[in-house]
Amino acid sequence: MEWTTEIGCAYSATITVGTTASNKSKVTVQLKDYAGNNLTVPNNVIIRVSDVATGLTTPGTPIGSEVAINANGDLAVLLTKVAFLITSTAAGLFDVDLEDTSNGSTFYLVVVLPNGKLVISGAVDLGD
Repeated sequence: MEWTTEIGCAYSATITVGTTASNKSKVTVQLKDYAGNNLTVPNNVIIRVSDVATGLTTPGTPIGSEVAINANGDLAVLLTKVAFLITSTAAGLFDVDLEDTSNGSTFYLVVVLPNGKLVISGAVDLGD
């Protein structure tokens, strides 16, 4: 059974991975409603880091630095260097900086939507 849609609730997301410099990459996420429109109200989603493109595993060795919120949104740490609660802007947007100063690995940002769906970024190669 499909999840019942709510007005102003995140149903999908578009993820844009920025260029990596100094083992850091900015990842931008735009939350969207059931109709595919950008949200116009703040929303909460969980994000986490994965070491595989399917997003189904958590790295055995967490990312080397804490994820940081960039210019948009608010972040609360759920599991250090692995899982975070994000509050988007009123436009359904948030940016995070992924940085790995320890080993320069490749990670994937996983957005866990309120309906349980996973949206997984392309590879974020933090070893420049």
